[in-house]
Amino acid sequence: MTNVEVIYVPGHGTAQHAQAVCDGAAQAANANVLRIPENGEITDDIWNALDAADAILFGSPADQDDAPWQIRKLAAESAKRWSQDWQDKIAGGFAVRDRTKGDAMQYFNQMAVQHDMTWVSLGEPDRNTLLTARLYGKRVAELAEMMN
Repeated sequence: MTNVEVIYVPGHGTAQHAQAVCDGAAQAANANVLRIPENGEITDDIWNALDAADAILFGSPADQDDAPWQIRKLAAESAKRWSQDWQDKIAGGFAVRDRTKGDAMQYFNQMAVQHDMTWVSLGEPDRNTLLTARLYGKRVAELAEMMN
């Protein structure tokens, strides 16, 4: 069965959205939520789960002009996996806005492109509803299943 990992930085309701995305993905795949610790240290268990996943969804608060430093650290450390463990995986992302400023989505997309991953867009105009998050998780899981 297809495996989907939802990894996120906490803040501004991101945990709720990550769980909703995971719940949607669980309708079509094995799905798990991984929380990036506040100190940004990614454990071997998290790396192993991401490496074994068929799809990875990245999430963060979007109250800055860039992705939170924990996501930037994840991206930098993930460089070791380029063209190895993450190539051809399905990727997607969500950013929960506390303010109208900033968006991490472009950062997530760029990270996916650098890993030769296949990016799946939200496909819905409203990015901040839990229903949309569940539908997005399901969409990603179904596409990952089709590509497996």
